[in-house]
Amino acid sequence: MKKITTLLLIIFFSVSAYSQKLVCMPDSVARMLAEDLVSGDSAKMVLPFIEQELSFTKRKLSLKDSVIYNDQIIQANLKNQISNEKKKSDDYIKMYTICSDQYASVARKNKILTFKSRFTSILGIALLGSLTTLYLTK
Repeated sequence: MKKITTLLLIIFFSVSAYSQKLVCMPDSVARMLAEDLVSGDSAKMVLPFIEQELSFTKRKLSLKDSVIYNDQIIQANLKNQISNEKKKSDDYIKMYTICSDQYASVARKNKILTFKSRFTSILGIALLGSLTTLYLTK
């Protein structure tokens, strides 16, 4: 098939060459010329398909790039959420520490006030008892 195509091309080009200007060349050169012309014509026929495939690949690549970009945005948002949750957790820990310190201070003050209250009531009862006995004995 290839040989027939090559011969037909040689005949075509020899006729057109003959009508314009006669060019003599050896058979080997004519075959190489015909093969080059056939390969050039086939390359011209394949070129639109390659361009279409290239455009399809570009669209596919841009789609993948957009997916990657969206995933990067999602990743950045998740990292921000994680850092915000860590800050919130740290704030809760600080607040717990402050509250426990305040509770310890209030509990200490409560113990002191309870002791003072009991001491005052015991002292008051003892004083009242001693005054009552002094009053009764006089």
